[in-house]
Amino acid sequence: MPDKKRLHLCGCIGLAVASFGLLVAIVAQPILSAVWSPSLATAQLSRQISR
Repeated sequence: MPDKKRLHLCGCIGLAVASFGLLVAIVAQPILSAVWSPSLATAQLSRQISR
């Protein structure tokens, strides 16, 4: 059986990392959707192919 304090510490660190990742994803989603929209990517891709 692993040490309960070590298991508790790993659980707390994992929870902190997961919550930080969730917050980063929530903040980054509107920024990334404005910068990289699918219509812009499609227009750039079709322009490169037609050359």
